[in-house]
Amino acid sequence: MTHHSIRADMSASVPYDRHGSLSIWAWLARWRERRNLRDLSDATLRDIGLTRADIEHEIDRLR
Repeated sequence: MTHHSIRADMSASVPYDRHGSLSIWAWLARWRERRNLRDLSDATLRDIGLTRADIEHEIDRLR
């Protein structure tokens, strides 16, 4: 799985408000998901088909 598919997976169920903006709750959920991914071990990441580089790319999107 590449960072492109991570984004697709994370954005598939993200709620937008009536103006098409990401809700604060959805933003917070994404932030938590990315933070949780960062905390996984390299072995666990390999098991789910991700690399540390994939995760770092997603973390960089938070900054």
